[in-house]
Amino acid sequence: MTRNRWLLFCLLSATALFGRSVCAADAWRPEQWLPATTLAWAGTESLPALTEAWVKTDLGSLLSSDDFAAFEQQLAKTSTSRAQPWRDVTGFDWNLVRTLCRGGLSVSISEMGPGAPATLVIVEVDPDGSAGDLIEVVSASLERDEFRVDASAAEVGSRTWRRDDGAVRAAALVDNLLLLGDSQELIADVIARRSTLSNPASGESTPPATPGASSLADVKAFQAAFQLAARDADASFSQRPLRFFVDAIGLDRLYSEQEHPGSDPAHKDFSARHGLDSLRGAAGLAYLNEAGCDWFVRSGIYVEGPRTKAMQLFDLVNADVLQPPPWMPDTIAAYTQLSWKLAHALPHIGPMFDDSLGEEGLFEEVLEDWRQPFPDGPGVDLQSDLFDHFAPCVEIVGMCDRDHKLGPRSEAMIVSMKISDDVAVADALDRLLDGDDTVARLPMQGRPHDMWRIGGEGSVLVDDGNQHLKFSSTGMTVWNDRLSMSSNFELFQRFVATSRNKLPALADAPDFRAVEQALDGFVGRQACASMFVRQAADFYATYELLRTGQAAEAESIYAQLLVRMLGKDRLEEIDFSTLPPFDASVAPRLGIVGVRAVAEDAGWHATGLSLKNSAVRATSLTEPPR
Repeated sequence: MTRNRWLLFCLLSATALFGRSVCAADAWRPEQWLPATTLAWAGTESLPALTEAWVKTDLGSLLSSDDFAAFEQQLAKTSTSRAQPWRDVTGFDWNLVRTLCRGGLSVSISEMGPGAPATLVIVEVDPDGSAGDLIEVVSASLERDEFRVDASAAEVGSRTWRRDDGAVRAAALVDNLLLLGDSQELIADVIARRSTLSNPASGESTPPATPGASSLADVKAFQAAFQLAARDADASFSQRPLRFFVDAIGLDRLYSEQEHPGSDPAHKDFSARHGLDSLRGAAGLAYLNEAGCDWFVRSGIYVEGPRTKAMQLFDLVNADVLQPPPWMPDTIAAYTQLSWKLAHALPHIGPMFDDSLGEEGLFEEVLEDWRQPFPDGPGVDLQSDLFDHFAPCVEIVGMCDRDHKLGPRSEAMIVSMKISDDVAVADALDRLLDGDDTVARLPMQGRPHDMWRIGGEGSVLVDDGNQHLKFSSTGMTVWNDRLSMSSNFELFQRFVATSRNKLPALADAPDFRAVEQALDGFVGRQACASMFVRQAADFYATYELLRTGQAAEAESIYAQLLVRMLGKDRLEEIDFSTLPPFDASVAPRLGIVGVRAVAEDAGWHATGLSLKNSAVRATSLTEPPR
């Protein structure tokens, strides 16, 4: 198991999904059965209803169409489990679970000890099914993965399997619940807790909250995150939602301990030392095919206690959502706006910088060197000459180059900070970068400030056990009351040059206005973050580079996430050339995504949705609940 599995769990949570309950509302509560050490969980009350809703979405209908048949057939033949995220996360075949499930489904990752994660799938099955028959079906599936029955652990209604590499699988049937996992201890614990809840007179009652919590449902972070997620009730929705919870900091710690069992304890406490462990968890309620949306999600991120140390970096404040500037062209793929007080961020960066490099005081030494006047230094005080000029507004633009031949450098991300003094910031950058032989200074025609090109030709992937993308040629400049940095110098240069051409504005685009209208109704205009994404434009380059075998070299966040999750060898094993062409088959079924987040005392509440293309074209949206 790798530390990236929590990413796959999040992927599972986003695709495994929501349906109307077919059982009593309080009968399917896996969070009450799971231990308080559960760090990730997703559950739906009805997988059949979920499946029905899924195939009615644009994306669901696409993936179930004949266009993807060839890719699915060859994917099923690949030997790597990483090509099948469900199996990689749970250890069991998805088709097995889908076939057996007649109602609710729950997936979880719990901590059974330091560096000891345990995965559990709870499946509501046919109550009239035979325990022996169901266990035999599971056994037949595992035998295809070279597992063998452990005869010494066989009991009525349960079984354990082992493989030569040490992997363990276990299953048990209790009433109409089939429990599948990699820890017999966890399965027994869940069965005992469920029995106590079903017969409260036979045991002690469950403690109400952390500390001393008995179950996931009693954990304060779980309760608080769901309170944030459910801040705005969606009573008019016809479905009951998929619910999910993730403690990302806890998962990272757990898998770090698993991968590096003898590592320095100081390394393990990095999050705690810098206050990041106050991020206690994220929870959400997700729906499919509701309110003119392919998907709709309410989520909450819970922060426990006052925000100290590095947590003060995340100084996001609510403000009126601003329209994109009139020069922001309609040709971009994505636009994000953050109301972020970066002016106060510098003092909170130093401790993490020093800790990461293992040298206390190093960051301050660097700042002091920069403060030295010429010829001993550039004479730049980073706080007064740069950070003090940052206004509380950050913009992130995603671009995809469709005008030139597709290649690894066909995408760009541009991050811009609004500033109060163009001249002062440009002067500080000039002094900081002047004399660096890895930086080239290029004039921008018709603009008062130059553009800086950082790096040269040819992308470089550094392989140190993890793959980190090093952009081959980045860019930076001061323009339009902004300090902007881009991952791709050439695309950035073109973007700046064409901003004067009076192209159609993003703010006037029908799809942008449709998303804004929907989010205004569901959230309002006061927010700390707002995002707009055209999925067809945003995913085009990564998809086509994947289809043409160029993804491993792509300077793209999406492509590199795939490389890290699958690995280069596994990426090459899958024949992505069998994917259908993007423009003809995929793009028409990818909707427009909007996200808006609101800062709360206890964290953040966010609402995300993907409008169906039909809803955007008709420009008539379902009236949101009030």
